[in-house]
Amino acid sequence: MSFLKRIKIQLKRVYNPHTIFLNKLRKQGAIIGKNVQIVDKGSFLYEPWCAELIEIQDEVVIAAGVRLVNHDSSYANIFGKLPTKYGKIIIESNVYIGVNSIILPGVRIGESSLIGAGTIINKSIPPRSVVVGSPCKIIGTIDKGVEKYIKMIDNDNELIDFIDVGGSYSEIMSNHGFKSDQYIMNAYNEYYKKNKE
Repeated sequence: MSFLKRIKIQLKRVYNPHTIFLNKLRKQGAIIGKNVQIVDKGSFLYEPWCAELIEIQDEVVIAAGVRLVNHDSSYANIFGKLPTKYGKIIIESNVYIGVNSIILPGVRIGESSLIGAGTIINKSIPPRSVVVGSPCKIIGTIDKGVEKYIKMIDNDNELIDFIDVGGSYSEIMSNHGFKSDQYIMNAYNEYYKKNKE
């Protein structure tokens, strides 16, 4: 292996944009656990001046466009001398938050919950819940949800494919490190290349 190639590998280990972003959140006061994935750091919105009100525990995946809103100044802005509401947001371990969801102040999302795309979380969610809607509504448990999901795998919907990309994000990260995103894209491309032949 050439000297330059070894240097590039070492730089990728040190300069990982995802790790840098999570460390930035930590420096601003947020509590961030292990194996947290924020899919699109550019579209992840939060309020850096009150980042200490954010706690994201281990094994959490936050999809693109998610917003964490730790304050509400609406009444204070309209009526003047009213105080502004600030509240913690706690996302417990092993939670998935879907694309463009909004989490409002004073909310705890219980462990192993699944938040559907576009959901507005305005109240705390018990562990192992499946939640959708605006405002949010608990539609079931994660255990019943996975039963339905497994049944969908055997469905004959020609518009949907189920691709094994190697497990959860944390499993892929532990096996492939900084090459995880490339590994997932390769699995995706290989699947479609194989099935188009």
